[in-house]
Amino acid sequence: MTSSLFELDSIQFILSTLNQTITRDSLANQINLLQNEKAAILEAKAFADSIFTISTLTLNGSISPVNIPDENEQIINEIILEASFTSANLLAQYNQLLGVAIQCPYMGGPAVYRARTLLSFLTDSLIYNDDDICALNGIYRGMELP
Repeated sequence: MTSSLFELDSIQFILSTLNQTITRDSLANQINLLQNEKAAILEAKAFADSIFTISTLTLNGSISPVNIPDENEQIINEIILEASFTSANLLAQYNQLLGVAIQCPYMGGPAVYRARTLLSFLTDSLIYNDDDICALNGIYRGMELP
């Protein structure tokens, strides 16, 4: 009787080990399939992102700005798109960014603030005195009452 219990225990152990091996192999195959699927999705996303960036750069370049704010927007859009597409360093575009950032925001438009934000990633030592910059361009803000 004892030997038959021992045999049953041995058979149970072998079967459970075999089931565990089959389960482990099945899970390993599922993990490999999911990793391959993830890689394919990331590759497709990278391709779609590059197509989108190229078409956006082309569209941005095809626009003819009619005033300073439009020109500034085009410059900043191009810098941001090129940096995202080519991993270009913003430092290489420092002079263009500074040229937009030092303009009077009332003349240069919202791109002035975008340029200042981008420059803040490169240096925190720039100070913009909009009152003086705008005054040089003939734009005066009314005095604020306390």
